[in-house]
Amino acid sequence: MPIPVSDDAQGWYLEATGRVFGRWRSGVRYDTVLRDDSPLFEALGEKRRRSWQASTMVEFLPSEFSTVRLQYGRHQLTGNQTNAFWLQYIMSMGAHGAHGF
Repeated sequence: MPIPVSDDAQGWYLEATGRVFGRWRSGVRYDTVLRDDSPLFEALGEKRRRSWQASTMVEFLPSEFSTVRLQYGRHQLTGNQTNAFWLQYIMSMGAHGAHGF
């Protein structure tokens, strides 16, 4: 038997990033979503579901074409909190004004 789920959701986020030293950047972000899934979550004793995530990151830019990012996030969904760490290497390739690719 399928459980009816509403498509209504509201959310927002706040983010700030900035360069702290020559090739280093840092930032923080907070986002939240309110979702009205009444039929599903009333069975769990909840009227509305609220999830949020707070994260912070630090980036190093070894060149104009690459970024190394370390990010930590804490996420909560219906009372369960999780922590996550990400390590990313981002590389850009392609043509630009200085030369064709």
